[in-house]
Amino acid sequence: METPEQRAERIFKEDEEKWEEEQIQQLPFRRLKRIAVLKKHREILDASIVGKQKGIRFRKFFYSYVNMVAQKVFESEDQEYSYVGKAGRLRYTDNEELMGAYKKGDPMLPVIGEIIHEFGCFDY
Repeated sequence: METPEQRAERIFKEDEEKWEEEQIQQLPFRRLKRIAVLKKHREILDASIVGKQKGIRFRKFFYSYVNMVAQKVFESEDQEYSYVGKAGRLRYTDNEELMGAYKKGDPMLPVIGEIIHEFGCFDY
C-alpha cells in the first residue's frame, strides 16, 4: 500500500510529465510564431544590414542570430531556452549592445522589441 508521501510524489511526477509533454507539443507552434514575426519585418531587417552603418557587426550578428533561432527545430524546451533565453541575458537581447548599434530614434528598435517579445524572451 502506498503512503501519502509516495502518493503525492507519484501525482507530482505524473503532473510534471504531462506538463513536459504539453511543452514539447507547443514547440512547433512557437517556431511558426518566430518565423511569422521575421516575415512580417523582413524588409526592415534586410535594410538594417546594408551599407556602412553604426554598429554593423552587431547588426549582422542580430540578423543572423534571429534568423537561425527562428528556423531551428528544437527538441526540448530546455534547448529552446538556451537559444532564446531571457531578455537581457544573451547577446542579441543585451541592451548595451542594442543601444550601441542603433540610434535612439532608429525604426529598428520597435522591431527588435517585437522580435524579443514574440520569440518568448519574456515567457521565462
